[in-house]
Amino acid sequence: MVSEVLSDKHSEESKDEVEPHNCMHYVYILKCSDNSYYIGYTTNLEQRLKEHNEGSGGHNTRMKRPVQLVYTLQHSCHNPCIGV
Repeated sequence: MVSEVLSDKHSEESKDEVEPHNCMHYVYILKCSDNSYYIGYTTNLEQRLKEHNEGSGGHNTRMKRPVQLVYTLQHSCHNPCIGV
């Protein structure tokens, strides 16, 4: 359901409307080992997921490892991801 809401919000944007620069921004949802969910934001998704699973990714996921990535919203400009 969360992924549907996030997808619908940005489904009308075309690639031509995205600001051209190299830095990608991600909003992500993790499913924790206790079946809770964590929503985060990063510019380096691979590194951030590794940090979460090593216990250095944040207080809320430290005791709920391992975590599994269940959804990602990728955008090349900062504001749309933060507005989610």
